[in-house]
Amino acid sequence: MSKHFKIFWPFLLFLLIFFGIFHKIFFGLFPFPGDLLVSWFFPYNSGGWIGYSSWVTHKEFIAADVVRQLFPWRDVAMEMFKSGQIPLWNPYAFSGYPLLANVQSAVFYPINILFFIFESKIAWIIYVLLQPMLAFIFMYLFIRSLSLSKYAALFCGLSFGFIGYMATWFEWGVVGHSGLWLPLVLFGITKYFKNNSVRFLAISSVALACSIFAGHIQTTTYVALTTISYYAFCAFSTKNNFTKRFKSFVLGSWFIFLPLGIAAVQVLPSLELLQLSARNVPESLEIFHRFQLPYSHLLTIFAPDFFGNPAVGSLWKGNYAEFMGYFGIVALTFAVIGCVYQRQNKLIYFFLALSGIALIFALPTPLSDTLTNFHIPVLDTSSPARTLFIFQFSFVILAGFGIDAYMVKKKIVWRSFILLTLIYVGMWIFVLIAPFFPQTGFIVPHLNVIKRNLFIPTIILITTLILILIGTKTNRYKVIIFFCFIVIAAFEYEYFLYKFSPFSPFGYFFPTHPLMSFLQEKAPPHRIYGYGIGRIETNLPTQWRLSSPEGYDSLYIKRYGELINASYSKEQKKGLTRSDALLPESMPTQDSDAKRALMDIMDIKYVIYKNDLAPTIWLQQEWRFPLDRFVLIYQKYKWEVHENNNAIPKASVFYDFIVEKDSKKIIEKLFGKKFLYNKQLVIEETPPNFSPTIDSQFTPAKIITYKPNEIKIETDTKADGFLFLSDNYYPGWNAYVDNVKTKIYRANYTFRAIPIKAGKHTVDFKYMPKSFTYGVLISGFSLALTCLILLKSKKQAKKE
Repeated sequence: MSKHFKIFWPFLLFLLIFFGIFHKIFFGLFPFPGDLLVSWFFPYNSGGWIGYSSWVTHKEFIAADVVRQLFPWRDVAMEMFKSGQIPLWNPYAFSGYPLLANVQSAVFYPINILFFIFESKIAWIIYVLLQPMLAFIFMYLFIRSLSLSKYAALFCGLSFGFIGYMATWFEWGVVGHSGLWLPLVLFGITKYFKNNSVRFLAISSVALACSIFAGHIQTTTYVALTTISYYAFCAFSTKNNFTKRFKSFVLGSWFIFLPLGIAAVQVLPSLELLQLSARNVPESLEIFHRFQLPYSHLLTIFAPDFFGNPAVGSLWKGNYAEFMGYFGIVALTFAVIGCVYQRQNKLIYFFLALSGIALIFALPTPLSDTLTNFHIPVLDTSSPARTLFIFQFSFVILAGFGIDAYMVKKKIVWRSFILLTLIYVGMWIFVLIAPFFPQTGFIVPHLNVIKRNLFIPTIILITTLILILIGTKTNRYKVIIFFCFIVIAAFEYEYFLYKFSPFSPFGYFFPTHPLMSFLQEKAPPHRIYGYGIGRIETNLPTQWRLSSPEGYDSLYIKRYGELINASYSKEQKKGLTRSDALLPESMPTQDSDAKRALMDIMDIKYVIYKNDLAPTIWLQQEWRFPLDRFVLIYQKYKWEVHENNNAIPKASVFYDFIVEKDSKKIIEKLFGKKFLYNKQLVIEETPPNFSPTIDSQFTPAKIITYKPNEIKIETDTKADGFLFLSDNYYPGWNAYVDNVKTKIYRANYTFRAIPIKAGKHTVDFKYMPKSFTYGVLISGFSLALTCLILLKSKKQAKKE
């Protein structure tokens, strides 16, 4: 019993700390921004909903991506898996677009096994809570592989799980899960060079593949770059001559490429979508420069809330989550000790250099600008400040060396902390004298925020320094004092996490709503849209399995975005946004001709409105929804649903078409006043042996099955025509007329159409992209190769 306790006591202690930090779950509060959902987003906001208070408030807005992207995507993907479908296509946003290829849906992430064990909402909560736990385990293993003590491993594991990068993006899930695999990757490399066993490189490959599957490609890119740097450092820091070092580097470098093979099932579809997406629009360059770390925000390393905190409404400068440099005051103190007292260790210089390079690329420096100048994939369209992840990670490891220096050295002199102390003293002097120098530009409210938020970090620093100096006076109490450091670190991480991250009751996790229940019964497969304050936030319809023409994603089909943008100005706009496709905001009576045409073409059948007028004058407000376009079909309390009489059914047969290859002219024709969009289609290629037949309006087709990857339609017409489907045209969709494969034509700029003969026919649309098929083959081969390496390595180990 004693032997096992000596091995596992750090894990048991961390478990105790973990439940102490997340004690709110025992009081029914969970890490999900449900308070934001029900207080900010329609239909819950502005009046509440039955059974709940209408006065629920929220902390900040950044967690909105959890409710309008990350959870709905994962929920629908896992639902598809459970029903026997591969989550390839999302029909609920952007008039249909890839689901698997959208990296952040994390379809094949191994931790998704939780969604097959638990109900999706519970699985998501566990998935989020697992981040600091897995981060601790992997960092603990890595620190121990560096021959550091269990004390150092315990401290580094705790710190890594709650560094600023992990904590501010905690409830996103995908960011933390992509980053937490880094120490396990480095663990495998370290063990490989110590034991010369390739099974450890195989472990690194699998861990790196898991980072890819986790869903945040920018973080994974940092993980990969750190991996390559550390592997090169280990290979070239051996005592062998240069030739042997280079040979060792080359022979083992296969493990860097193997993860791409393992994750090919994710990588290839994502690369395909990236090429067709709006990711590389001019807005991306502007975003890059906007999110370069301001030099002033280096102060967040020493005081995370120096510039305020959006969760309490005190943020007065910069972007809180993007510019957060904090990784712990206790960790910072021990990192200084590590650099001073362990400087003979080459790893100290490696991680110092790594942190410095990461900082240079985060700041607005010429080196950072090279990412956009040379169009480095992924990094040139992302936030450069996020390299702070590697900076924080490196300093946590340096803190581990500091812990061991403290535990071993008989004396830590106070002179080691002169620079650190001067920084805090300087910040306090500035805050106190700034009111007397108005030219500094700091106003009193800002200075008050700084003073409040500088107090706790200063107390933590003073307490830590006093304990260090006491501990070095006598070895008898060093271990006890070390546990005091753990308690202080746990306190500061808990304080930082809870101040920013929302925890809400389980009842706020997408509660049932009568309006949504009605639409779920009535709307599919037609699309919905909201006017005014009745607008449903992008991607939320996915959670209710309702189709929307709008969407919000960093990867969406560029051509679709161009069509949406044209509804503003009737032409292709240069300023295409890289993440949003939104119809022009207006009331029905103010809709432009272009917007009306697009709504009809896209089968926006049901429109939602929240009527805040008194019930006695509702009937006098018919001008809001003209009766020639809309009919009121649902009214409960203030919620209304109007049916669009002019909407063209999602699947319809058209008998007349024109051919136009030029994209600009297609837009002009579609939104031209003389174009009869309910009679004609615009096709980009001339179909062989096929011509317009009759001058007549469309004929609705019957949708028999409408699943994400499969659609079955029946047609019955008296003339030849084009079956038009107002879902996005995209590589990988195949059409079969009476089981005979038929070419799909791009129609009306971004939708699908196939030629069809008169009479009764059954048409099947099936989505199976070649990128996915090839990815499955490559992933299968790579996994088999990994297993073979592990088995061969195991047999070799037995022989030895």
